[in-house]
Amino acid sequence: CKVYEKYDSALKERILLARERLYDIYISDKLIENISLLSVELGVDGHRGEITTYNSAIALTGLLGKEEVTMDEVFFVAELSFPHRLRKHPLQDIPTKRKILSVFEKLFPDEYAHFVNEGRERILRDIFGELYL
Repeated sequence: CKVYEKYDSALKERILLARERLYDIYISDKLIENISLLSVELGVDGHRGEITTYNSAIALTGLLGKEEVTMDEVFFVAELSFPHRLRKHPLQDIPTKRKILSVFEKLFPDEYAHFVNEGRERILRDIFGELYL
């Protein structure tokens, strides 16, 4: 659609720039440890959830044009990367998002409060700009 062409072009450019600086993005050892704590507390089997969250947080940070991953980026991508990994059997229901968010809040109350009050909205605005209402 012609209306969105300029947004598509801008997003394409941001993605290309993010890919170029992907290996320059810093994630602290403490954040890596926090990702592992989330995984353990949620009862995730294996390490795919942690690896996916780690890689996705770095990719999101690059897309946002930042140089260092924060807990906001970790929370944002963890909401997407952990839910389906919590099932123990293929036919089991996927746990609710609320369960995951309650673990965030339990482990990291201050960082979670910031994410809920400001972080999530900032990330969505930074990604979608004026398209985000």
